[in-house]
Amino acid sequence: MTRFARRFRSPRLALLALTLMAAPALAEVPQDMTFTGRLVDSLGDPLTGPVNLELRVFQTNTGPTQLYSEQHLAVALDATGGFSVQLGLGTSPSGTFDASLFAGMERWLEVLVGAEVLTPRQVIAAVPWALIAQQANELVRDPSAPRFEDCGDGTVADHWTGLQWEKKTGTVGSAIDCEAVGCPDPHIVNNLYEWSDTATDPDGGAFTDFLSKLNDPVGGEASTSHGITGCFAGQCDWRLPNIAELRGVRDTGTGSPNPCINAIFGATSLANYWSASTLDGWPSDAWDGDFSNCGLNFNLKTGAAHVRAVRIGSCPRDIQ
Repeated sequence: MTRFARRFRSPRLALLALTLMAAPALAEVPQDMTFTGRLVDSLGDPLTGPVNLELRVFQTNTGPTQLYSEQHLAVALDATGGFSVQLGLGTSPSGTFDASLFAGMERWLEVLVGAEVLTPRQVIAAVPWALIAQQANELVRDPSAPRFEDCGDGTVADHWTGLQWEKKTGTVGSAIDCEAVGCPDPHIVNNLYEWSDTATDPDGGAFTDFLSKLNDPVGGEASTSHGITGCFAGQCDWRLPNIAELRGVRDTGTGSPNPCINAIFGATSLANYWSASTLDGWPSDAWDGDFSNCGLNFNLKTGAAHVRAVRIGSCPRDIQ
């Protein structure tokens, strides 16, 4: 049980920020917004994660007309309770998230932490969205530019999607059950973790061990010269990919490699990798990607699978 649950059961959202971001690699209207905030308890102390968030878009600040909703499961919180998610890229969406949702008027964002609704709703302005949508619509990706870049810090940047991926280390071999024997190095390619210990909730080793090590600002080890925290590659917002993101890095072209992923990602097991996405209607199952045959599967969350972390971001650049 977390500290805020013992003292005050009502979390609140502080330092809320909505940042509109257009992905320059795509020649289309942007389909997501970066949503950042900080979760604290009633005394102002930061909450500990991971937490499940539901984001809802409403027509007014108090009215009942809900236009859109989506879920973000097992969202990592940093030491200050801070988080960052992409509004428009969540799971179990209800409604359509596109530029028309915001056309010509304000919308309001409501946040749920678990089952608790946080108040007040936050305004989403329409004008910046329309401006960025127009700018993005005029951009065309250079087909000769490489999609992936090795950042040299144990990560790979995907310039088509704006995602930064963890590279695995070691040599593919016998699987290691991290729930049974423990895995001090979270990057080893042979590590296996459970999605859930309680059959449905994101409380298995994939979240409590693997992601916790990557997002540990105190006990972790910064992997870049720019790292100002102990988190992996200097970033504390690593998470499991949703199934759409995991599907997006499969190499399914003619003559697909085995494993079916670009070699720049480093060691990859011919096996299943967990996503953060729960199978709709089956809370005990989660989606995974099979990199032996480029397939998508779903399995019981209490089973063990490989993991690869992701975040919104790119390679760090030297400051001139």
